[in-house]
Parts: sequence; structure tokens; C-alpha cells
Amino acid sequence: ETYPELAPGIGSIRTRHVNRMWCVEGVAVRVGSAKSLEAEQVFECVKCGHQFLIPVNVEEGSGGEPPPACPRTKPCKGKSFRSVPAARRMVRDYQEIRIQEPVGGPAGGSARAAPRALLIVLEDDLVDKVQAGDDVKMAVVVRRRWYKCAREQRCEVELVGHCVSLHVKQKQQTVERIVDDVESAAFAAFWREHESKPFYARDMILRAMCPQLFGMATPKLALMLALIGGVPRRDSSGGRVRGESHILLVGDPGMGKSQLLKYAAAVAPRAIMTTGMGSSAAGLTVAATKESGEWALEAGALVLADGGVCCIDEFDSIREAERATIHEAMEQQTLSVAKAGMVTTLRTRTTVIGATNPKGGQFDMGSNDRKPSWDRAVSAHILETHARLGAIEDDLPVAAWPFDRLRRYIAHVKNVFQPQLTSDAERLLTAYYQAQRRLEGRSVARTTIRMLESLIRLTQAHARLMYRDVATRLDATVAVCLVEASM
Repeated sequence: ETYPELAPGIGSIRTRHVNRMWCVEGVAVRVGSAKSLEAEQVFECVKCGHQFLIPVNVEEGSGGEPPPACPRTKPCKGKSFRSVPAARRMVRDYQEIRIQEPVGGPAGGSARAAPRALLIVLEDDLVDKVQAGDDVKMAVVVRRRWYKCAREQRCEVELVGHCVSLHVKQKQQTVERIVDDVESAAFAAFWREHESKPFYARDMILRAMCPQLFGMATPKLALMLALIGGVPRRDSSGGRVRGESHILLVGDPGMGKSQLLKYAAAVAPRAIMTTGMGSSAAGLTVAATKESGEWALEAGALVLADGGVCCIDEFDSIREAERATIHEAMEQQTLSVAKAGMVTTLRTRTTVIGATNPKGGQFDMGSNDRKPSWDRAVSAHILETHARLGAIEDDLPVAAWPFDRLRRYIAHVKNVFQPQLTSDAERLLTAYYQAQRRLEGRSVARTTIRMLESLIRLTQAHARLMYRDVATRLDATVAVCLVEASM
């Protein structure tokens, strides 16, 4: 019997897949410690003293079961056996991990509330090849694991994947398949067509960003640049300087901050959406959990979003002590863990996008002002949106940048272009940074070198948005204007 699918999703694995090899993909959300497991046990017949080997049943998580009768070739009716310590036991490395359905990406991951997970057994040279948060692709043989049950209890069985081949994917590999050569040529043709008016072309792309919100050009541009990001680099000591930009949206309630966050999570190739109200420090970073007497690390939101975007709504609801735990993850792009005797460093190369209400209403970057002309424009936009929902498809205007195309464009420019700053752009950013340092009434402690690095990242992201491999003075000017608008 054959099956049409070769790579069923984790949530689609059923009993019909048992004892067959399949290809599965997912994110390692729980990684247990490496252990040594006895591959076979030696038993001795109590009656005749015959010794024989019984292999350990790894899939069922139990030791070897002796046969009902003595396997000796000569007649023996012995049915009692005892385990004998062998002089040289056959021992193999053993580890259990749990993988979850992919987070975003072309595979998507299911829309159900709780993503499905699968327990994976690693042995021998595959042990310690996976860290929490890694994207993995593996060939597994699906087995049944039966658990012991008492009288009047339901006998439980779990499907377990016995891994025979393992590949840890790089984060960029999860989005490379989104854009093909035809789509790439279409993007290049679009910019050649609008070569004489590049900002008009850029605004066409920005209009596709959360189109249900009227106006808000500056927040949409900032959000787009954060999704695209700058170019990471290595410093003289070999350390990694991040290219990801973080953004905090501050505005009055009802201004559309949560909608922007949800749209950013949907359009990003890889994203995690959470809220500060229900998130703990362990839920955002990493937790040490104990299961069956064994400690293991479970990845939190920032670790699962490695290589993508982590959107945190109600950012002000995170307690101060818990907020301090994510500082290393945001700046150093790593997470140092020392819990339950496990010391390791996990990667958190993610863009953090937060949203919060202003404290005391003093920050009016997204304020709900009373302007009759603006209210009429917003009302007209909302009514037009509702009218389109019931319109005939042929009567609708053709959207130049639908959602799927915008998603593929962001993934494409992020992977293809590595912009370098021109000398004019460098001079402009340096002059602005020095002017901010000399500005009276501004705290010098707040204007650090991080501000200059942020300007460089925004400049590179805008060059990517404009489909260029060179960041010009024009890109630097847009970055400066964005920073000025946020102060």
C-alpha cells in the first residue's frame, strides 16, 4: 500500500503512518538532555542457567521483555529469568526532543489554537545536534509508544518519530522558496517601469501595508523598514552586530496599533504574536521544565521567532523584572541560559515589534485628534471598505500589491540585497548624530553610539525597500526624518 503524501504535516500524522518512513519539518520547542541507553540486556534462565540477549524497546520506552519460555535449544521448561550484569554492555547515546508545526513561513503552520507537536527520538551521532528554537527537517519512522496503565484506566498510546536522518535548516532557507525566478523578474520590471518616480513606486508598496487603516504613512513606513531590516555584520573581534531593528508603537487606544502588529505578524515570513499581559519571563525567553524526572529546555516566544519577527502587544503590561530579561535577546541577539544544571546560549536573532498606550497620555505620536476633515476622510475610507466587501469582483479596482505579493517582496529584498552606504550617506548620518550630541536640552546619555547604528540600519532597510544594493543620501535622509518624527 502506498500513500500520495511524502511529507505529512505534524498535525496530519495518524496511525496509518505507523511503521513507515516520512519526512517531517518543524521547530524544536523542547530539547531533553543527552543520555546513555542500554541497547540490549542479558537475561539468565533460573532453571538451566542459559544466558541470552534481549534488545531494548526504545520506541515503547521500556526495557527488554524476556520470552515466555527459555529459548535454549535443548528442552527446558523454565519460565523465570533474572537480569545479569554483562561484562561489556552495549550502550548508545539517546535523546528526546519535541518538534512543533512550523512558525509562519511558506509551510504556514496550522491556524488552530494549539499547534501540534511530535516527540522525536534521536540516537547515536544525531544526539546534541539540535537546540531549542532550531528549524529542523528530518526523516522519521513513526512508531507507537504504549504507556503502562492500571486497572480501570484507559491504555494510552503516543505516536513517536524515530529519527534516521536530520538536517538543521538555516533561517534564510525557510523563506528562499517563497520567491521564484518569475516573481523576482516581475519585481525588477516593476522598478524599471517606475525608475523616473521611485517614491511613487515606494508609496504603492506602502499602501498595501495594512490597507484597512487609513493614513498613518509614517508608522507604516517604520513598520516596513523594521520587517525588512538592515545588514548584519561582524566586528573586529568576530562578534555579530545585529541588523534587525526594533520598534515600539505608542498611541492612544483605538488608533490601530494592534492591527498593525497583527498585519506585521501575517506578512512576515516567520513571526510569533503574543501579548505582554499573559506573558512571563520564561514564556518570552526559555523555560526549564521537568518531565518524567528529566529536565529539558522549552523555547519561548523570542527563541521561536529566531530569524523572524516577535510582535508583543500591550508591551507596558510586562513587569519590570521580566522586561529586563529580554534586553540581552534584543541587543545581543542571544539568550544565555543557566537553569536546572543546564548552561547554554540560544540564538534570538529576531525583530521585536511592541505596542503600548502612552503613559498618562503625554506621548501624542498617534493621538486621536478631533479634526472634522480627518474624521470625514476616515469615515469615507471605512465605508468604502465595507462597500467593497459586497461588491462584484469585476467592479473592484485591481490591487497592484496584494497581500501575498507584499509578503514575497519583503522576503526577496531581505535575502537578495546587502546595501552598502555611500560616502554622502555616511557624512549625513555622522553630521546628524553629532548635532544630536551637541543639542541643548537633550540628554547626552540617551544619544549614544546605538543611535548611529540605528540610523545605519534604517538607511540600509530603506535601500532594500527601494530595490537597491547601494544606500544613498536619499535613504539616509528618510532615516533621519523617521527618527525626528519619533522624538
